Amino acid sequence: MKLLIVDDQPFMLRNIERQIPEIPDLELFSFADPEQALAWCQDNDVDLIILDYVMPKVNGVEFIKRLRATPERENTMILMLTAVNEPELLLQALAQGANDFLHKPANLLEMKARILSMLRLRVALVGLQQANRELTRLATTDPLTETLNRRAFLERADAAFSFCRRDDKPLSAIMLDIDHFKRVNDGFGHAAGDAVLRGFAVRVAPILRGMDIFGRLGGEEFAIVLPGLELQGAVKVAERIRETVIAAPMPTDQGSIPITSSFGAACARQSDAEFAALLHRADEALYAAKSNGRDRVEMSV
Repeated sequence: MKLLIVDDQPFMLRNIERQIPEIPDLELFSFADPEQALAWCQDNDVDLIILDYVMPKVNGVEFIKRLRATPERENTMILMLTAVNEPELLLQALAQGANDFLHKPANLLEMKARILSMLRLRVALVGLQQANRELTRLATTDPLTETLNRRAFLERADAAFSFCRRDDKPLSAIMLDIDHFKRVNDGFGHAAGDAVLRGFAVRVAPILRGMDIFGRLGGEEFAIVLPGLELQGAVKVAERIRETVIAAPMPTDQGSIPITSSFGAACARQSDAEFAALLHRADEALYAAKSNGRDRVEMSV
């Protein structure tokens, strides 16, 4: 873990460094210049900052305000040291994001107790953040293909639709699925079918942009939302995916299985009241692709 000391008086830095007990796996850094300390924090993770209140150029409150403006530093623990005995100023520091404070000169045992307590709290907060991220991932991700699940896809698609409608930007959607997927399950088993679904998603994802939304709606059926693309752009994306999928058989434990896929593309219209209308047209185009022989892209005009 990393501990940063920020104090504009060098002798105070040395004094604090001497007082801090040796804690296993704790790296110690110090700065007399708060501007340099803030710059260092931009490029380095830090778990606990011991911060002087009265400093030139940037006082402790301003330091905290600027530090907390970086999302990655929202949960960095801050212990403020101050010789100022003004409750209003200390409350201001706490309101800006200081976690605790000690009066100078700090007692060695009290400082040790505060540091250990705050480091334990930091560990707990990091663990909680990781757990929350994992819960979010599990709630929004299809466990087989690791694409968005149906609910998460539709939520993000609705948001993208509203954003593009507000800014008068184009938005397209593609419905896609694997041709004759039931034959894969019946002929090779469900484990092979799962491998084909995973492989299909793996081949689709690199073709898409970071802003595109890709999800599994159910079974072998997937959907893509393409913000900023007109219909012809969506058709080109669908063709690239179709060619990539057909280029090589899907590897499974039952051997390599050649597959093809079908696509329906549509672009949002001014008359569309919601994303569901756009998705419905893309689904109709997908149905047309299957009716017209599969392994093709059809579009709704």
